[in-house]
Amino acid sequence: MGDAATPSATVPGASAAAVRPDHSSLTIREATPGDADRILELVRLSLGEGSVPRDATFWSWKHRVNPFGESPILLAESDGLLVGLRAFLRWEWRRGGRTYRAVRAVDTATHPDFHGQGIFSRLTLRLVEQMRDEGVSFVFNTPNSKSGPGYIKMGWRSLGRTSLWVRPLRLRLSARRDASMDGKAGDAVTGDSVDRVLNRAGLHEWLAALPGDPAHFRTPRTIEYLRWRYAAVPGIPYGADADMRDGGAAVVHRLKARGRRCELRICELLVGQGRGARGVARRLLREACARSGADFASAMAPFSTAEASVLLASGFIPVPRLGPVLTIRPLAASEDEIRALLRRSSWGATIGDLEVF
Repeated sequence: MGDAATPSATVPGASAAAVRPDHSSLTIREATPGDADRILELVRLSLGEGSVPRDATFWSWKHRVNPFGESPILLAESDGLLVGLRAFLRWEWRRGGRTYRAVRAVDTATHPDFHGQGIFSRLTLRLVEQMRDEGVSFVFNTPNSKSGPGYIKMGWRSLGRTSLWVRPLRLRLSARRDASMDGKAGDAVTGDSVDRVLNRAGLHEWLAALPGDPAHFRTPRTIEYLRWRYAAVPGIPYGADADMRDGGAAVVHRLKARGRRCELRICELLVGQGRGARGVARRLLREACARSGADFASAMAPFSTAEASVLLASGFIPVPRLGPVLTIRPLAASEDEIRALLRRSSWGATIGDLEVF
């Protein structure tokens, strides 16, 4: 599951003779909860197994219990056979005092016998118009190099690659990880569990008191969002650290295998308003990096923010255009809002916002 368009190669098990459907007989409808098993069967048939779970538990977490709302999903059927799906993940961004309803273009699949029939584009464009009618401000996603051109043809605008902050954690990055790291990345938590951190006394009030950002689009960091995104996600473990003293700070992170390297991803860096908050954040970052055993750490934060100041003081180096490609499809937005959406400098996304899942 992810942003990529369905590959054109026929997978094992598909019929030898490709079916060429008559578009007039193609039925498009909204998905219901009872379609979940057929949807997952189509996803596995079309895309195979991936780096994230392709099962009912993960699908329900992602599309049904999302605190921003249940996902709109369209299905295409031909003579009762499920041949295509398109799902958008509901999301919210805040900039200044305004909250923007958005959707992220995520899961899509086409039956191997029905490739080349325009099903992907047809479902996507219909769902785009449905979201526009609902008053959704924009669609965003992070397509790969294969699917990106297709989105551009359908009206998406590319903001290019996002920038990362990177800190090497070893003086020498050998061509092979230490044996002690084998199997660690992706299945271990460094630090405390996200759930325990979110249950600490006073954290809810601390999150509510975090300063707003008038210049950047940011996901609202509520208890509900953080619990869903990092504590309740099936099969992808995250760790967290927080200290509410001296203004307070919190960090959410995970280990990620990158070939033979191990990456510590700083998915969230939250800095309080007190005079000592940046010092607390630097200490939490330093401790997380030291105990991780990773080869390097990465983070995302816009320049001229408290997070960027903390990263710079913690040994992170800004690396332009090393992150994922961010694309935007404006919908129900004013001209001024569209101009802001299409400026890379307006975005304050974190790694946790843009991870493909």
